[in-house]
Amino acid sequence: MSQGLTFRVDGLRELEANLRTMGTEVSVKWTNGALRAGSRVMQLAAQGNVPVRTGTLKNTIRIRRGKRDRADNVRDYFVFAGSRVKGGGGAFYAHMVERGTKPHRIEGHMRDGNRPGRLLFGGNYYMGVNHPGTPATHFMERAARNSTTAATEAFANYIRTKLAKTGKFDPASETE
Repeated sequence: MSQGLTFRVDGLRELEANLRTMGTEVSVKWTNGALRAGSRVMQLAAQGNVPVRTGTLKNTIRIRRGKRDRADNVRDYFVFAGSRVKGGGGAFYAHMVERGTKPHRIEGHMRDGNRPGRLLFGGNYYMGVNHPGTPATHFMERAARNSTTAATEAFANYIRTKLAKTGKFDPASETE
């Protein structure tokens, strides 16, 4: 089950109203670009938090663009892990690393899935093994929690940069 993180940005309605005065196309492009910039910060934070053995899980942390909202034509952006990577494969186990697993029994099965089979571990065959479980790492949750401020700043900086290029924003006039 996927979990989402939603956070509030003060002044977003005013920003949206000001951007719309520049035209809908500019407003939508800039807002989507700013959302992607903020998502990139969270993606990099998650890649920094993930435990690395082979690098496959780290390589699957991506940004996905959602469907357009019919009301404002802006898309949602998602940072996720575990999808397929170039060259095949992927990290189907991303959720297990994030949330951990409980101790459980792994039974051997034949290829048809119906008859009992054997598992090979350390050169020995077993009918089944008791897996001790794995602790949760919460690498995505920590990335979201710890990079929210930086992601918001990236969003704002993207808009500031675009406004400065149009000459409608003077960074020196901004008060903190």
